[in-house]
Amino acid sequence: MCPEALQLMIYRIFKQLADISFLRDSPESLPYHHGALAIVLILNFAWRFVGVLGELGPLWSSYIALVPMILMAILLQLLLKARSQEERFLKMYFALQGTAVFVGMMSWSMFMLLTAIQGGQFIFILASFWQILIVGHIFQKGCELTKWQGIGIGFLFMMTVVFFSIPVFSLLGGIHADGSLVQ
Repeated sequence: MCPEALQLMIYRIFKQLADISFLRDSPESLPYHHGALAIVLILNFAWRFVGVLGELGPLWSSYIALVPMILMAILLQLLLKARSQEERFLKMYFALQGTAVFVGMMSWSMFMLLTAIQGGQFIFILASFWQILIVGHIFQKGCELTKWQGIGIGFLFMMTVVFFSIPVFSLLGGIHADGSLVQ
């Protein structure tokens, strides 16, 4: 593939992920392409890894990057299997991981800008709600649900990933009994 074609493909995928993040498009618009999903997974891992590397070091940063991604894949597979829609896994997982990268990049830049004026926590809360809406939108479109069913499942999905990540980190020895991270 020539560099121009690769650049065009990356631009189109980024635009589709932005459109999904702004609730204008569905996971079905994404290409059914394992290589593109692999690139998004690498970007998401790198984004999460670098975000905590300075505080935790490479081993714990790797765990914190990988555990939610793996849990998300398992939960999505279980949900789609229960609905007999397993064929939608690749595009929905692509959308979930890709929009996480998109929202992360957008919110991080705003967070850095507003931290100087004490507005960083607001951006984190806003980005969290936005991510739940996006996940709900992905489930609504990907599983043919109503808007409120999609948002409800999106909220439960995200909370389940967080809820199950904590015991995994604890089992790995990365969280103290008081909930603080091992340094």
